[in-house]
Amino acid sequence: MSSVTAARFSWAMVLTILSIPTLAIGLVDPLEGLPALIIGIVLAIVARTTSKVKYPKLALSSFILASIMMAVILVLAIAAQVPSIVTATPTADNGLALIVLILLWVQRAVILLMVIGLVIYTVRISKARRAVVSAA
Repeated sequence: MSSVTAARFSWAMVLTILSIPTLAIGLVDPLEGLPALIIGIVLAIVARTTSKVKYPKLALSSFILASIMMAVILVLAIAAQVPSIVTATPTADNGLALIVLILLWVQRAVILLMVIGLVIYTVRISKARRAVVSAA
């Protein structure tokens, strides 16, 4: 990490802070959040390559789990032919809607874990920046 300057760490911190709400918004809404998700992924990758600081396992694993859950929710919603996932009410003849609603709430909890992991990542970048500044 000695080749990374304090300015690069600062940029990585800004990009990571911008990626947190963008990724969260992109993952919360599985139908309309794809553009935000793509932008958030790009911001996170650029922050990682700029800072060369490894992501915490909490951030990576929860992001992967939330992405998989998003795909499962979309497939189940299409299978259940639910017009609006958020306002879907489970009925006796549409049991998949209940599963979709439960998975949406579980996904939101996983997204919260991802946000916590990204905040930890931001703290790691900040500590690396402080180490570079104090060494100079």
